[in-house]
Amino acid sequence: MSTLLEKYGVVHRVATAYHPQINEQANVFNREIECILQKVAHPNRKDWSQLLEDVCHLLVEIEHHAYWTVKRCNLAFDQVGKERKLQLQELEELHLEAYENSKIYKLKVKCFHDNMILRKKFKVDQKMLEVKTPHKHLKEFHVVCSTMRPHGIPKDYIKMKTFPFSLVGAAKDWLYLQPVLFNTWGDMKRIFLEKFFLASRTTAIKKEICGIRQHTSETLYEH
Repeated sequence: MSTLLEKYGVVHRVATAYHPQINEQANVFNREIECILQKVAHPNRKDWSQLLEDVCHLLVEIEHHAYWTVKRCNLAFDQVGKERKLQLQELEELHLEAYENSKIYKLKVKCFHDNMILRKKFKVDQKMLEVKTPHKHLKEFHVVCSTMRPHGIPKDYIKMKTFPFSLVGAAKDWLYLQPVLFNTWGDMKRIFLEKFFLASRTTAIKKEICGIRQHTSETLYEH
């Protein structure tokens, strides 16, 4: 026994009646017991002897519970690593599933949005965004201007001042970007038709008109 105590450095001292401690470990143990008794016993310390048994076993029970708690911990690091990998894979799977669901939702919304769009077919060299032709626009504009009859103001002056407000889209932008001001309504109308009614179309219409011939078997009103 003395060899074992000497091996672990346990030094015993001579105890007296008033100082029964024999080493530092006993000192610490006695102080812990005293603190516990002061918390659970009455101030007069008459019931210390009744609680001494519970106090002495309290530290052992705490150590025992701590031991079993540590024992229940999973100290198999390989198994813990595998479980952690599985958890990360499940998290990644949830992330991919959420991404796939959001992608499907966006496709559905896009299809719904595309179905609500009115498709328009544009031709080559088409300058206007309006559906009607420039000649039809001018005809309607003349009808509107015919209702305006201010006293002492020429009709051409009214048309030249109100015509910009009848345009929209590319035609309106074109008119406002013109570097030269128009002096007469005829100049404004001519340049407008040259811009938005191509010369090739005018030539083709002229050829069609010039190509009209009266056959021997038809009258003028039959064409």
